[in-house]
Amino acid sequence: MVRIFVASMKAHGLDRPESLRTTPVIIQSFDEEAIRRVSVDLPTIPRVFLTSNDDDVAEPRLRALAA
Repeated sequence: MVRIFVASMKAHGLDRPESLRTTPVIIQSFDEEAIRRVSVDLPTIPRVFLTSNDDDVAEPRLRALAA
C-alpha cells in the first residue's frame, strides 16, 4: 500500500516542496513502519505517527520516533 501511495504522490508531483504551497499534504498513520518508509521515499512531506499507546508519548520514545 505504501508503494502505491508513494508512486501516486510522485506521479502527481506532490513530492516536491513547492507543491506544499498549493496542495498542502500531511501523511498520518497508526502504522509506524509505514510512516518510516514514507519518511525515506517522501522526505519533503510532513508526517504524523498516530497512536493510542501512552508509552509512545514518553520522552525516550518521542526521541526515537523523531529520528
